[in-house]
Amino acid sequence: IRDGLLKRLMVFMPPGCSKSLFCSVLLPAWLLGQRPSGRIISASHTKDLVEDFGRAIKDLVQMPEYQRIYPSVDLRQDVKAAGRWHTTQKGQFQGVGVGSAVAGRRADLCAVIDDPISEQDAYSEAARLRCKIWYPGGFRSRTLPGTPIILVMTRWHCDDLAGWLLEESKKPDAEKWEVITFPAL
Repeated sequence: IRDGLLKRLMVFMPPGCSKSLFCSVLLPAWLLGQRPSGRIISASHTKDLVEDFGRAIKDLVQMPEYQRIYPSVDLRQDVKAAGRWHTTQKGQFQGVGVGSAVAGRRADLCAVIDDPISEQDAYSEAARLRCKIWYPGGFRSRTLPGTPIILVMTRWHCDDLAGWLLEESKKPDAEKWEVITFPAL
């Protein structure tokens, strides 16, 4: 992902296996260490959850250990909400809830969708359709060419966002996804 060789990645893990820690906190923090001017968009089924990810990344970036490794990463003090903050090198983190507007924001370092649908909504056809409409017109359109997109989730339904994207990827000239699956059993 960092080197630009992998552009589309899906990671499927059971609940409680640290998928959010790895993909929505540690990976973005590490990528920012590599390129503090990078812009990240992160999404999840609720804005509250994605704000927790943003807060965790901010806390990590401000740790003395992180600063020793990546001294060039510094957070601006005037834009520091949990779901929206900037680095002094013009990098930024923008957290959004799935289905909400992303217009006016761009990602070039990475874009992460973590659990786009909750287990409570996974069997709602309307909720799944909302994800499928939001992804191409909202989220995907906010990534600059070449920006890696990571979809990390627990699969609750075969017709969820991941299932739909995998079906779409079978079409000629469609985006191809690398899939990593950690089964529950």
